Amino acid sequence: MCACLLSHQQDAEARLAIDMRAAAAAIKGCSVLTLHGASDCTISVDDGREFAAVIAGSELHVVEGADHTFTVQAHAEEMMERAVRFIVDTTDHVNQ
Repeated sequence: MCACLLSHQQDAEARLAIDMRAAAAAIKGCSVLTLHGASDCTISVDDGREFAAVIAGSELHVVEGADHTFTVQAHAEEMMERAVRFIVDTTDHVNQ
């Protein structure tokens, strides 16, 4: 097996070994926005909902019809607009 493929396989195995629920629950003291595509076939939108429920004070924004990489321009624009709004709102809140 080529070294590059082996590296990708090892990376994937390492990621699968992570307890994402525990990792999400450990996030504290910061603002978190989860952006998720409703039609994501890579990571279920239910996982996004679960993470949002586990991370205290987090927000979840689901983009209807969007896939994992927001390949449709309108979906990408909605995702970016929501991310920018979150950053601005969070920054405004911190500066008050």
